[in-house]
Amino acid sequence: MNSNVSPFFDCSHRSWLARAIEGVRAHWQGQTFFTIASSAFDLEAFCALYAAWDKDVNRPDVFHVVAFVEQDSWHAEWKKPAFVDDETWAAIVAQKPVAVPGYHRLVLADERCVLTLVYDKPLEAIGKMSMGWDALFWMGGDEPLLRSLLRLSNAKACAWASTFSASELAVLKRSAFRLDSQEGGERAVLMAPRKKGGYRPTTDRRALVIGAGLAGANAAYALSKAGWRVFVIDEAPVPGARASALAWGILHPHFSRDDNILSRLSREGFFATRALLKALEARSGESLFADVGCLQMAHTDAIFDEWVCAREAAMPFSLPEDYADFVSRDRADELSGVSVQRGGWWFKQAGMVRAGAFCRALIQAAGVPYLGNTVVVRLEKDGDDWVAIGEFGQEIARAPHVVVAAATDSGHVLGMKHLTLDALRGRITLLRDTDLATLKAPVSGEGYISNLPDGFCGVGATYENDQLGDWDEERAHTANLDKLATIMREPEDVIVTGAYQGVRAVGLGRLPYVGPVCDEKAWEALTVARGTHDIEHPPMIEGLWVMAGMGSRGVSMSTLCARILLSWMDGTPMPIDNRVVKCLSSARSVKKFVETL
Repeated sequence: MNSNVSPFFDCSHRSWLARAIEGVRAHWQGQTFFTIASSAFDLEAFCALYAAWDKDVNRPDVFHVVAFVEQDSWHAEWKKPAFVDDETWAAIVAQKPVAVPGYHRLVLADERCVLTLVYDKPLEAIGKMSMGWDALFWMGGDEPLLRSLLRLSNAKACAWASTFSASELAVLKRSAFRLDSQEGGERAVLMAPRKKGGYRPTTDRRALVIGAGLAGANAAYALSKAGWRVFVIDEAPVPGARASALAWGILHPHFSRDDNILSRLSREGFFATRALLKALEARSGESLFADVGCLQMAHTDAIFDEWVCAREAAMPFSLPEDYADFVSRDRADELSGVSVQRGGWWFKQAGMVRAGAFCRALIQAAGVPYLGNTVVVRLEKDGDDWVAIGEFGQEIARAPHVVVAAATDSGHVLGMKHLTLDALRGRITLLRDTDLATLKAPVSGEGYISNLPDGFCGVGATYENDQLGDWDEERAHTANLDKLATIMREPEDVIVTGAYQGVRAVGLGRLPYVGPVCDEKAWEALTVARGTHDIEHPPMIEGLWVMAGMGSRGVSMSTLCARILLSWMDGTPMPIDNRVVKCLSSARSVKKFVETL
């Protein structure tokens, strides 16, 4: 074995990799965060990096590896390196993602080691990424790819390769890197004083999270796992007691031919939530996810025909069968267990989530203090801290960072006049547990139907718009039961036993708000003073963050949105591309007001 190779793994047959990992270990000493980018996914290299990080007492608290995966290499078999123990290998293999475009995250060591696999054309993906790397493993590629990657380097960054070609060396030199040739590999060191990208040098990592529904609970969990000291405040007695109290909600992606922002959030959020639910179940033994699949039935015959054309044209991309299978009506009948109006997309990995229990499991797994039955009416700045003020003017708690995840009350707590959050009431009609007895999986169409072994049987849900008049319980049940005829060919006689009702908080354009809070007053003052508005660089308020407005897709989007929020707060690599992140800004709502000035 090479004398420079760590005793924790054996990659001596690739001396450059062994030397690179030893160099990385020296580089990350005393760091809170450390990120490695790899121009191509190399499973052995990742496993060796993880082994080195796992055994190093001076390792960074949070360790990211971002690697690019081309389509032709996605389906390659994952073979276990000899130095990887069975438990670690099982954890890695269990998270192997399906081959659909986007960002796929695998987490180890209680989410402190994060592997992000970017399934896209690397050169196109890099231009849409929000990240900075400390070390680059150059596994080969063209010069434009290398140039694009070098633009994302942090201060004191190093690039490693078995060898750099003459043209690659020229690219490195133009990017202010100096070659440091060594036996068994080459290293290029950044020489120019480059501003450190990404990481926020936050010394006081205390945060209040206001709200403990799906948004707040996921935010508290993500922050705590990244080393933040979190304190949760909620007006309910227990987490997940308001709109998120639903006994069972559907977790499934949503197909759209144009793969719009909402569809991307739903798809990538689906993978993130599903993986987290599985991890929580394995840790606690509690049942949180019914792995029964879901049928997204075409609402109309015209839509079904459009989906047929989309599948034949691979729009928006070719969907692998282990993710989604386009099925006929007869096949949809077999999979769902009932006679449905038409076929559609069968998502075999989808299922039903105990939403309220999910919230409580997140708070418990995070191990953070929870203060219930407490209303926060506003926030006040006091020195470096934000202070949560209660309904009697009392101080409840304080911290330098506050995450407001209070659904429709979020704008009020933040003191924002222009944060558009519509309150959309909805009801699910509950049926006897003997109704829809043959239904094996939820069917989502113009509404949805579901029946689970624990007795939950429902059809829904209403979208109670005040413009359509008053909604009483009778009208809500009638509207829901009418959905049975739009989903089933032969609707059954059912008996109403009750209702679940809640209020969805819906952000502008049906997209949530995730990230820093826009400073409305400062933006207004700047616009008036300048006589013009700068919509590209709105002012934000230091230490205030928001995560709200997921509407009826909180189950599928909340885990991913929490990871986006965490990346904002720590400056670590974003779990989705920058185009999506920008669409979630709270400034987009304020912009509509500023443009009228």
